[in-house]
Order: sequence, then C-alpha cells, then structure tokens
Amino acid sequence: MAQDNKQFIVDINKFVSKSNVSVNTVRAFMAYELFSRVIDRTPVGFSFEKHSGTAKFNWKCTIGAMSSSILKGTDKNGAKTKARMLAVLERVTGDQSIFFANSLPYIWSLEEGLYPSPVSKGSWNKQTKDWEIRSAGGFSKRAPSGMVKLTLTEVPTIRAQALRKAKALNA
Repeated sequence: MAQDNKQFIVDINKFVSKSNVSVNTVRAFMAYELFSRVIDRTPVGFSFEKHSGTAKFNWKCTIGAMSSSILKGTDKNGAKTKARMLAVLERVTGDQSIFFANSLPYIWSLEEGLYPSPVSKGSWNKQTKDWEIRSAGGFSKRAPSGMVKLTLTEVPTIRAQALRKAKALNA
C-alpha cells in the first residue's frame, strides 16, 4: 500500500504540473469516491429494526485528526452521511490529512466477517416471527467481503477517475 501511495503522489504531481488543476481538487474527488463507496457498501439492518442505518450514519470524515465519537441517528441510503462528508471535503486545503472512521463497536464485525460461522439460529425477524440467516462465512450478506477492504482494491480505478474528473473540470 505504501508503494501505491508513493506512485499516486508521483502521478498527482505530474498531472498538476501539466494542467494547473489543484492537488486539493484531485484529493477531494478521490476521497469522495473512496468514502462514498464504503458508505454505499455498509450494510443496513432490516427496516423494522431499531438501529437500521446506524452503521452507515456513523461514518465520519474529518480533517487533521480521526473522530472517535458515536453519532445518534440513521441513514439507510447514505445521503445524509455523504452530505456531511462533502461539507468537510470542501474545507480541505494544502496537505491537511483527511480521515474517515466509524467508531461503532460492531463495525469491525461488519468489516471482518466475525459473525458465527456456521450460524446456529440466525437473527429474529419481528415481522415474520421467525429466525433468518443474515450471514454467510462469517460475513453479513449485505457486506460479503468487507466494505473497506473491497473499496481499497479499487484504488487504482478511483485514482484514474479522480484525475479524469479534475482534468475535465480544468478544461
């Protein structure tokens, strides 16, 4: 990953020197796309559950230091969370560090697939009044291989996309 980051910096510097596009623009495009994909892939509990959308709502984008707070609220489709993130990214300047974190105690289980495998009973569905299996191989069926891990495999594509968007903006 460190080598990928070095190559990204080299690519950004080459692009910036040729085009007059700000490094901040490219960083903001890339951060928004990376973080949006993680938010979109974060599982949402079933609509009848009390905490449906809590994990998605608790993704926080910050500048300079990571946030460890836990937010009260839900966001089933991710729109509120993305709006908060965009408001932060619009304030990033220079070489400020951008952080993206979720401090819910169960976020690691969603990411790493730490659910029981095999599942004994499953989760109780209040609507059907029956048990249902919501995980497979230790992962939530709604995040089958970890939302962050999967997004990180897409960094080269996201980097290229961010460079194209910044270039188009400058044209």
